[in-house]
Amino acid sequence: MGRNILKRRQALKVSPTELSSLSGVSQSSISKIERGTSSPNIETLIKICKALNITLYEVLPKALFPEIDDRAQNNGNIT
Repeated sequence: MGRNILKRRQALKVSPTELSSLSGVSQSSISKIERGTSSPNIETLIKICKALNITLYEVLPKALFPEIDDRAQNNGNIT
């Protein structure tokens, strides 16, 4: 999960400080989440996802949702 957040943040060229400001989550918490040393609660995860303009499905491990086809996910057709 943290790795997915890190990849998205880097792809958007957003610094940890900027993500902290956009999400309202402390920079130290973001760092711990990205390193995998801490797991966010759902409220924190939602804040980060909103700031990065991604869905929870894009952040959570794919193994949790084997029934969701990646193509449908990429097209926004998740049912």
